[in-house]
This record gives sequence, C-alpha cells and structure tokens, in this order.
Amino acid sequence: MSLQAPSFPKRLELELVSACNLQCTYCPRRFLKPLRGHMDVGLLRKIVDEAAAYPDTILTLHRRGESLLHPRLGEALDYVAGKFKEVQLATNATLLDPDKFDALVRGLTFISFSLDAPASFDRTRIPAEYAVVERKILEFLDFNRGQVRTQSSMVRTEKTS
Repeated sequence: MSLQAPSFPKRLELELVSACNLQCTYCPRRFLKPLRGHMDVGLLRKIVDEAAAYPDTILTLHRRGESLLHPRLGEALDYVAGKFKEVQLATNATLLDPDKFDALVRGLTFISFSLDAPASFDRTRIPAEYAVVERKILEFLDFNRGQVRTQSSMVRTEKTS
C-alpha cells in the first residue's frame, strides 16, 4: 500500500493581519519583533483565485494576529465567501461590533472566540475587559442566529485555570 500526497493541502492558513491589539500574558508574540502589517487584498485575491480550484480546502484567516484589525476585512470576507469547504477565523472579539457582523456571517462558516475564564480574563488579556467582550459576543450570537458555527476557546495556563 503506497500513500500519495494530496494534490493540494486540505487546510490553507492565511495571516490577514500580523498585529494584535492585546498583550496577553502568555502569548509567544512577546518573543517576536513587533509585527504590524496586514495582507494586501490583491494578494489575498490572487491566492484565493488559485486555491478556489480546490473547493474541499478549509481556509483559515488567522494565525497569530487579530484579523478584525484588517482595514478591508469586509471586502476580504466577501471575496472568499462560498469558495471553500469552510472559511474559519479566530478573534479575541475586542473589535467585534455590529458594523462587522454582516460581513462575518456572509464570509465565514466558523468563528472561534478566544477567551479566558472571567476570573482571570482582565489580568491575562490586557487591556481587554471580560464584560465588554462578553457583551460583544452575545450581540454577535443574537445577530448570527446559528448561520456561522461558533465556539469559544481558551489557553489553559496556571493563571487561567
């Protein structure tokens, strides 16, 4: 039995924004040189045009940065909508607001909210405030009405356990 590599990766990760608006206490970003850029929408279109030939691919629009910082996020999400098996994004939700809701629902199939336990959140996700982020997520969930699959995730550390 021989194994054959797939013709295209099953998962394609694009870093829309390398910057982040938080300084989480456990984040490895603090060991990197400051990253502040964002992907040019023209480059995104070129990559998506090539990758869309493989619609079974899962497209992930995040890595270490906060994708909601992208100045043309709505345009980027509109461009990727419907072209892949799944379009995913993770966010710290601090920049989540009703102006972005429609684009997120149109462009994504899955969104993950990065949280910590309420008791430790304000100390670990600096300068975010749990109550504000929770309200933003609840507003999005009300708008979303189950159209985009959602999850919350957290990094387990001594401070967040």
